[in-house]
Amino acid sequence: MADTAKTDSPDAESLRRLAAARGLGRVHTLFPDTVAAAFARGSQAMSTLPPTFPPLTEPATTFDPVAFDPTAFTVPE
Repeated sequence: MADTAKTDSPDAESLRRLAAARGLGRVHTLFPDTVAAAFARGSQAMSTLPPTFPPLTEPATTFDPVAFDPTAFTVPE
């Protein structure tokens, strides 16, 4: 947390840019410690996952255009 309060720190520069992108540039200029604390708190997880719960609930599917059947999604008139 102390790192983000230093103006010459790379973390402080990235925080300043992130705050400016979110429309909080003026607030960051006036209250840099408060904004740094808010970003640090907001970037933490709200809770941990249960031990039996995998990080990915299901594998991502890939789209195969050859196997795609457009007639399956058309409504007959």
